[in-house]
Amino acid sequence: MWMKAVFQLVILTMICLPAAAASQGQQGQQGQQRTLTLNDAIRAALESNADVGIAEEVRIQASSRVKEQYSVLLPNVGGSVGFTNQTINLGSRGLDFPGIPHMGGPFSNLDARFVYSQPVLDLTLIRRYRSARESAGSSESDTLAVRNRVAAMVATLYFGVQRARAREESVTAQIALDETLLKLANDRREAGVGTGLDVTRAQARLATDQYELVESRDQARTSELRLLRAIGDSLDVRVELTDPLASGVFEASPAAEAVATAFRNRPELRSEESRLAAARLTLGAAHAEALPSIRAFADYGNSGNRSVFIPTRTVGIQVNVPLFEGGRRAAHRETAQSQLRQAEIRAKDVRDQIEVDVRVAVEAFASARELLRASEQSLRLAEEELALSRLRFEAQVTTQVDVISAQAALAAARFRHVNALFGVRSAEIEYRRAVGVSW
Repeated sequence: MWMKAVFQLVILTMICLPAAAASQGQQGQQGQQRTLTLNDAIRAALESNADVGIAEEVRIQASSRVKEQYSVLLPNVGGSVGFTNQTINLGSRGLDFPGIPHMGGPFSNLDARFVYSQPVLDLTLIRRYRSARESAGSSESDTLAVRNRVAAMVATLYFGVQRARAREESVTAQIALDETLLKLANDRREAGVGTGLDVTRAQARLATDQYELVESRDQARTSELRLLRAIGDSLDVRVELTDPLASGVFEASPAAEAVATAFRNRPELRSEESRLAAARLTLGAAHAEALPSIRAFADYGNSGNRSVFIPTRTVGIQVNVPLFEGGRRAAHRETAQSQLRQAEIRAKDVRDQIEVDVRVAVEAFASARELLRASEQSLRLAEEELALSRLRFEAQVTTQVDVISAQAALAAARFRHVNALFGVRSAEIEYRRAVGVSW
């Protein structure tokens, strides 16, 4: 009796353990699911993207150089303690008298004091500091430009996943239609009003769409992996995207107004303007090297030995007047003038490029909206054509060739519609980036 009970317990355990393991596996897979909004994706990418991190480090370095240049204008205070014990040759000092030994000493000296110095007027140092400050502002604008590019890139990847998934859903719907038409072809053949050729054509269409489904699933997963890589998340995560592929109410401004907005907002232009200002100040610093500079200095401390150790001090002001530097100042001016011309060329080029970017983005957005409207109409007509073809085929008015052609036209229309939705989103993203509108 007890042997039978043990046997039943073993059988029950063997049945329950796989079910429990499967349940745990399903829970583990569900634990890898993550709901992701577009803003969440952009925020995560800005925190983990390497280009953003490097740009931030460059900004920190530029800020440190500003502090370094500013420290040169501040008082420099230090201390020193020195002890010497020495002997001297009196004869080398001109003290060569009979009866006086040539060697003097040894004697000791202890000196401990504070030392102070500070530029009072030095236009070169002042302009170099201001140039470094403008360069730091340029680095901040560069960082913002990198962040905007990363945000646009992540938004494109985000909606790229949506497009791939919409494509997969479209092919899945197409397969459901194929299976329905295949069943209809089989029914017609069994009823004696259809042929084996009709069934073969339906099977061929189903096989083609099943092939498309495998490709679309692979594209969807590849797009998802690229998005996860961009936001710095685990590649094992499955994300549920909440922002739809279809664009909301968004209207682009006229080209002239959009260009003016871009000139105000684009960090790339502000960066080049800061570099241009820094180059002008660097040239001014090079010219100021020919001007006199004034420096104050002082020290205070005790000096002497064990018998005499008394306070001593020095206070003074020094005027430096450059006379001849062997052409160094001229070389500095030539270099600074060349850097200024480069900055002017870059600033003009960036300004022209921004205007081109904006005008292209405005035209692309308008074209994308037109393509979307055309794709919607094409999709609606393709659905109507397939419905009519099915009715004609069921009424034995036409052959299955018309139905297969209508199916192909519908599949192409769905694909164009998905691409048009993504095109509008991409055009919106590019427009926002072009005019400098932050996400």
